[in-house]
Amino acid sequence: METKLSENEMEKVIIRCGYSCGLSVGCLGQGRERAGGLSLMWNDNLGISITSFSLNHIHRKVEDEVAWSVTGIYGFPDEVNKKKTWALIQELASIVSYSWLCFGDFNDVLSLPGKQGGDPRNFEQMRIDTECIKLCGLEDLGFTGYPFTWANGREGEEHIPCRLDRVLATHLFSNRFAPI
Repeated sequence: METKLSENEMEKVIIRCGYSCGLSVGCLGQGRERAGGLSLMWNDNLGISITSFSLNHIHRKVEDEVAWSVTGIYGFPDEVNKKKTWALIQELASIVSYSWLCFGDFNDVLSLPGKQGGDPRNFEQMRIDTECIKLCGLEDLGFTGYPFTWANGREGEEHIPCRLDRVLATHLFSNRFAPI
């Protein structure tokens, strides 16, 4: 998820949380204008290898009884760049040959019920998003509770909540880690 912290600030968080390993991608901007930033924390007894990272993702392979991949996403926040988030996911899908979990702040609404108020979502963009998910063999694992993960901080009629965060997984991942 979006940390809004620099790499040095995240390194301190990793230590305070008691993890022995971590990778942080710093945020952009200063003060209240900060945006982005990602971090992955783990203990060295896990077989994790980072395969790629950028301002918008951390992709790693986990060596367990069976290898699997996990990707943390911070989607491009600007409307004109939202297609780049889905192009990145398609690029990552092309190198994954086993179970895959892809989660994070996609900064995008995938369906009409995923947003209340404000301007309606662009249908073409929603089509691109859902087509990418299908092409990559991913499925939304859903959630329980309040249906929105972000709001614009305003009240009354100007209040706009959206579901921007989600967890996607391949069928292989869901079958392997499904609760019994």
